[in-house]
This record gives sequence, C-alpha cells and structure tokens, in this order.
Amino acid sequence: MIIFNAVEELLKRIGPEVRDQWHGAWFLHVEGFHEARLSVKLVKAGVGYIEKLVKLVERLI
Repeated sequence: MIIFNAVEELLKRIGPEVRDQWHGAWFLHVEGFHEARLSVKLVKAGVGYIEKLVKLVERLI
C-alpha cells in the first residue's frame, strides 16, 4: 500500500516518533470512520495524534 511506504519514508526522514502518531491516526481512521466503533469522546481524545503527525510532517515542507 502506497500510504505505508510514505510512512516508512517519514520514519527515515523524521524519526521513530512518527510511528506512534501514525498508529494513533490509523486507529482513529479504521475504528472511528470505517468501523464506527468509537464514541465522539474517544475520537476527540485521539485527535492529538493527527495534529502531532501533521506538525512533524510540516517540518519537511
């Protein structure tokens, strides 16, 4: 999958902190969007993973 290749590239460029943020964001995507298993409260609690991931990637831009 292309997106996982992108994450591997980010790991090389930014470092291992990308992994935790990616896993948190992926969990929210799958369990919150596709499976609709997360409450609004849990989604809001996990948004920080996405915010941190975006900030890490912005350093490359």
